[in-house]
Amino acid sequence: MRRPLSRRLLHKSQLSSGELEAYGDFDFGGAKFDLVFGREVSVRIKNDDHHFKVKRGKSTEEVKAEDRRGVGLTGGDVLFVGTSTSATFMDEEEIDDGEGN
Repeated sequence: MRRPLSRRLLHKSQLSSGELEAYGDFDFGGAKFDLVFGREVSVRIKNDDHHFKVKRGKSTEEVKAEDRRGVGLTGGDVLFVGTSTSATFMDEEEIDDGEGN
């Protein structure tokens, strides 16, 4: 997934669900949220039109728009957005570069 240079340079360190759908191979069914990158990565919901849950290990947490700070994500967390196919958040260390590294 590659964002345009102007978007990478001039905007905060965050990806919207719309960008993930446009630049990646995702379909969140119209759900609106941001992945915000800082000291940690968090997900912030923009509206409660779709159920949004984060599964961490054996526990599942529902995320709501009223949670202004969002919910922190760690590698291996699974995101469930409405009836869309689930997506797994991966830390940099977990991403295989295709050469086994």
